Formats: sequence, structure tokens, C-alpha cells
Amino acid sequence: MTITAADVERACAEAGVALRSPLEAARLAGVVDGKIDTAVRRVRHIRQFEAKYDIENVDPLAAFDEVQRKMPGAGVGICGKDVQGRGVLFFKVSNLYPGMVMKDPSLKIAFLRFFQIVLESAVTSMDEFEKGIVFILDCHNLGLKNVSIKFEKEIAWMYQDGFPTKLKNVLVYHAGPIMRGFLKIAKTFISRKMMDRVVLANDAGSLLQLVSPESLPFTHECGKLSLEQLRENFIARVAAFRKFEAEFGRPVLEAPLSLPAEAVAPPAAELPANRATAPPVANSATAAPEVAQPAASAANQEGAG
Repeated sequence: MTITAADVERACAEAGVALRSPLEAARLAGVVDGKIDTAVRRVRHIRQFEAKYDIENVDPLAAFDEVQRKMPGAGVGICGKDVQGRGVLFFKVSNLYPGMVMKDPSLKIAFLRFFQIVLESAVTSMDEFEKGIVFILDCHNLGLKNVSIKFEKEIAWMYQDGFPTKLKNVLVYHAGPIMRGFLKIAKTFISRKMMDRVVLANDAGSLLQLVSPESLPFTHECGKLSLEQLRENFIARVAAFRKFEAEFGRPVLEAPLSLPAEAVAPPAAELPANRATAPPVANSATAAPEVAQPAASAANQEGAG
């Protein structure tokens, strides 16, 4: 059965669950395989998460900077497109320290906000939504300190059945014994459907057949993008998402972002008014001008988030 955004809006209204915007309803309609109850449950979970961490009052750019300051290059947002035009979300897993995230309240809030806004802003057009995204997990030099079942259980819902984004593949690069063992355990709390999307690649040649160096960050051995470029891309993508959401339909909830005026494409009146920001993380520096995103290539693959 196919459902529409209007069906999701009606069901959420009847259940007393607030939607962020008409765009959120449209995205949900595209990923729940016709299951309206699933759409309502996902929205409820998202709103509970946002309320628990007061996530909408955390400055996304300050969150990005906090994550880079404490775990440089661990996660850098959407860095470009793969050969099929899908957004590439890259993680340098050996620079990620789950134990530190769980013990440091400021870093945890920053990481959750960063990951949330990356998943939200992965869609700046319905074409991007349909093509979806891929995760690349670079596990070169991975150690036990870089993996945590407890941490993964806490965040897995965000990409598995939370924020409505179509995750097409999870490419695990340099998957040694630690990551292979971790993936076996992950099968106990990550769906088979999601696990079937995991692809292993153990050499640079295999990876570069899927993603060009221009769409990979400096933390990868072949990557071309500097941290400054990745930061600029993050700013531009969040601004593009806000513009798309505003034009798709006026949001019910609104999120602040520290952006230089020149990075925001439409006039201020066309954007949702920002709420007062009270970030629990450090203030961000003034960002550089927008950097163009790598061009998307052709051919979409079918799949759901």
C-alpha cells in the first residue's frame, strides 16, 4: 500500500504528534513502506529525542566544531557524491571515541546534534531524497577504544528507523578482525534489512571505483577535502536544507544555525525565524564562504531508509 504526505499529516494529527514540516511528512511517506503506524511511531521517537536533549536549541555549527575539536575527522558530514549520485557520509572510525562521547555530556550533545542535522540535511531536493545516501566507515588502524556496543545501540535508531533518509549502503573500508566481530554482534540489534546493505572493501582501488578522491575527506589516504572545505560544505548544506524545507512548506519547529549572512541563499524573510540559541558547546568561529558541492552523477538505486 502506498501512503502520501497527507496521510502522514492526518495520522500524526489524530495521534497528537507534531510534525516538523510538510517536508518531514513527505520524507516519512517515502520510507515506511505504506505503514502509517510506523510513520507516527518514528515521528514520536524523533520528538522525544529532541525534547530529551533540547536538541533544537543546540547550534549545529558549534556542534560540528566541538566534534572536530575533540575527535578530529571522526565524522565530517556529507562530503560529496558517489558515482551513482548518492550523498557520501564519511566516518574515520579510528578517530571516534565512543567512551569519551558517553562520558562527556557536552561532547555527547554535540555529537548527537551533529549526526541529527547531517541526517536531516542529507536531503536538499526530492531527487537527493530518492537517490539516498551511503555511509563509508574507514576502519584503518581501528582499536577496541573505537567501538562500543552500548554507544551503537543508543544511536542506531537514528539512521535505521528514525530520521527519514534512504540509507542505500554501508561501505566498511579496511574491516579488520575487530570490526568484523563488531558487525556480528550488531546483528542482534540492527535489522537484517540494514545488515544486508553492508559492503566490505579492503583496498583503495575498490573504494575509488565508487567514490572519487574529491568526495573524500583529508582523513582518508586518497581524500582531497580539507577540514576547512568540509566545514564550509556543512554550512552550505544546512542552509540549502533550510531553504528547501521553507519552500516545501513552512516548518512547525525551527532550528538555529550560526551562519554568515552571505552563506544563506534566500532573503531573511523567506527563511523560518531562528529561536534564541543556548548551545552547551563552544561558540563557533566565523565560517568561510560557501564551497561548491561535488557534482552528482547519474543513476539512482531503489531502496528505503
